[in-house]
Amino acid sequence: MQRTLTLKEANLLVQKINGLKSILRPMVQNIPGLIAERDEDAARSLERDSRIIGMHTEMLERELKNAKFIFPEAQDKKVKIGNIIFASFDGNQPSEFILSDFIERDDERIAISSSSPVGTAILGKELGIYKVTLPKRTIVVEIHKILPPEK
Repeated sequence: MQRTLTLKEANLLVQKINGLKSILRPMVQNIPGLIAERDEDAARSLERDSRIIGMHTEMLERELKNAKFIFPEAQDKKVKIGNIIFASFDGNQPSEFILSDFIERDDERIAISSSSPVGTAILGKELGIYKVTLPKRTIVVEIHKILPPEK
């Protein structure tokens, strides 16, 4: 089964693997000494424990190797021209758009002009709920996410 890990979780997994390896090395190094001292029961016990730790380490390494990594999206704090914005209008489903210097439309997302009433109202705003006065009515805009411009 493939696990999904953040970078922080992956780093913790690497630390766990390294910790197990640091325990395993001295155990394996002590086995020949115990055999030489003819303490075969202790040697077998140590060998069994080291195999268990080794298998656990290999399992964690496979998990790390096969993991899918996710990286949290960088978000801007305030709306700027060029930002990709996820917002809902009057409580509807959130939609994605770009705050633009001009009005344009493509297959992926709509651009809202920064000089439009909505564009002017949200420019410089942070995540939150805002009332926007339009020529004929007032709407409520909730800004859910502010992503940096695409490069």
